[in-house]
Amino acid sequence: MIMRELHGNDPREYRAVMRITPQQFDFLLSLIAPKIQRTDTLMREAIPARVKLEVALAYLASGTTFRKIIVEVCDAISESLKEFIKYAACECS
Repeated sequence: MIMRELHGNDPREYRAVMRITPQQFDFLLSLIAPKIQRTDTLMREAIPARVKLEVALAYLASGTTFRKIIVEVCDAISESLKEFIKYAACECS
């Protein structure tokens, strides 16, 4: 929602966050949307191509910051819920 609002109302801030202009985003989306858009299923609605691209570009624009946060949060969840989580044995070769 925030990205959509910035896209339409504050192109400077949008570019600062996404590292591309709204026009460049729209062009890129038009090129890749058919490749990344999925269809809805009975179980859930598909994530729109626009959202997928926004998430990917925001991640790329921010560098590795999210990666560190994700690892930290997943480690904390795993540690806190270890009595509830069962891991399957993996025979990797």
